Amino acid sequence: MNLMETILSNLTLEEIVAPKEFPGINKLLLTGAQIQPIVRLMTFSPEQFEIFILEWAFYYIKEKYVEVQWRGGSGDKGRDIVAWIDPKNSRNRRWDCYQCKHYQQPIQPSEYWIELAKLCYYTFNNAYTIPENYFIACNSGVGSSLQDLIDDPKKIKDKLIDNWTNYCEAKIVKGIKIVLEGSLLEFVSGFDFSIIHALPQIELIEQHSHTKYHSMIFGTGLKPRPNPILPPTNIAAFETHYVEQIFEAISDRLMIPIGAINEFCDHKDIVNIFNYSRECFYQAESLKEFARDNLPDETYFTDLLEQIFEGIRICLFRTYSNGYDRMLETTNHSTKIAVDSNILKSYIRPADRIGICHHLANEDRVKWVQP
Repeated sequence: MNLMETILSNLTLEEIVAPKEFPGINKLLLTGAQIQPIVRLMTFSPEQFEIFILEWAFYYIKEKYVEVQWRGGSGDKGRDIVAWIDPKNSRNRRWDCYQCKHYQQPIQPSEYWIELAKLCYYTFNNAYTIPENYFIACNSGVGSSLQDLIDDPKKIKDKLIDNWTNYCEAKIVKGIKIVLEGSLLEFVSGFDFSIIHALPQIELIEQHSHTKYHSMIFGTGLKPRPNPILPPTNIAAFETHYVEQIFEAISDRLMIPIGAINEFCDHKDIVNIFNYSRECFYQAESLKEFARDNLPDETYFTDLLEQIFEGIRICLFRTYSNGYDRMLETTNHSTKIAVDSNILKSYIRPADRIGICHHLANEDRVKWVQP
């Protein structure tokens, strides 16, 4: 087994996975980052920047490619993110490379020669094909000197050749000098460096803004909440349980069997309450979807549901003349419960709280009619 085969045998590509929680996220959600996003990006620790990149890759980049793989770490052969343009088994499968670097200052040419050398060396040895595009993303951005070279592909090639001995030959493969001569020199001399692009910080931030993590990381606030979903005319399968509970409560009030709305249509006040209850249920469902789409998961909505449940339990313990009165008293009380500790507090409307009561009934955690 030759040197290149040995190196390749120890390397595998991994499917990119969802990132873990950003450090200190609750504080950022409640108080905001208090600084401009580009400044915040520059102050990221290495761990924070890696999580930021994974969020960006998993929720933005991944949507634009057939497959995205994370290769960051030792042995990545100069590829942090491999983004496949074509599916597996494609002939001459195309891909883009994303190199993501954490530096205290904008990247200078002397810090990046080694990365370009790896690109040339491993493509020369057919470890991987030449990417369609090679993007450099850095928390501190690319310095003007390096950007000038990127803008002039011939100059960056000439400078890489000039600096190979001092910055590259002993650092590409551990313990081995990769001398730039012969066919390797010929390959580098003919390499198309126009594939190299710097990804500006502002563009990186804009792309990250399309992920559900952005408002939390940068303290920009959540996107405006869309108009709530309106209930359909026909009762949907997923809402039948709480509707049955409302029917039971109405039956307990009117002292007649109730199984459909047409059986109490003469009682306009009750019809109005029934219709409004469905509107509230769907409004709470809209809030749940809003939280799901703009926050990492549904935990924040679940926490809100638990807060409302704790707040209405005192009502559930009381004695009422019928289940309908229990439902009205409980849902009315829910609109007064403080939820200041919840991230969604600024987006919660009174109808959401009432709707959450019916969500709890839908899960059988609340019973309007006592046995």
